[in-house]
Amino acid sequence: MKITGITAQTHNPDRINIMMDGTYKLSLTIRQVVEHGLKIGMELDDAAIDTLTQDSLFGKIYMQAFAWSLMRPRATHELDDYLYKKTRPHLVKRRSGEVVNRDGIAVEIANRVRDELIAKGYVSDESFARFWIEHRKQKSGLSLRKLRAELAAKRIDTSIVNTLLEESDRSESTELQKVIARKYGRYSDPMKLKQYLARQGFSYQDIAEGISEYEESIR
Repeated sequence: MKITGITAQTHNPDRINIMMDGTYKLSLTIRQVVEHGLKIGMELDDAAIDTLTQDSLFGKIYMQAFAWSLMRPRATHELDDYLYKKTRPHLVKRRSGEVVNRDGIAVEIANRVRDELIAKGYVSDESFARFWIEHRKQKSGLSLRKLRAELAAKRIDTSIVNTLLEESDRSESTELQKVIARKYGRYSDPMKLKQYLARQGFSYQDIAEGISEYEESIR
């Protein structure tokens, strides 16, 4: 087939429509067009067209995943889950209102997108963990045990969590005081307050010392 047209998309000038033998064939990013050295009049065999088709799909999925990753810091396991869903068959509603079944993308495409986002630092377990530690219930308080458990559930390596917690200004005592200040007046029974704090991941020794410290501060 012969390339007969190379034009920028109206709604997305960074993406280029490729016409072959007078009809639209696929779209690529400007970078991909340059990398492949595409020009009007170039003849392409089936293997070359297949490569361009795969690159076209990669570019589309990559930009979707890139935009998703910028919404907030993401852990690699979140990216894996996001891309896994892309590989599964799913229903798509067309502009006409018709709902059709669409095949998922190839695993190879998903892996390419994953590798690219991680290599460029757009998805990073360390960045995600730092964001989580700095913002998770920062005002209301959260035990470091629960914080660790949440990050473990996000499959963040323990060594990363340990390092970031050492660098953080969050400590068990300061987090405990935040929770006590928020909950102290809601419990008339001191034992129930202690039980609540224990369920939040604080140790009984820290709880006893923390309550005494708080009561001393409000006298």
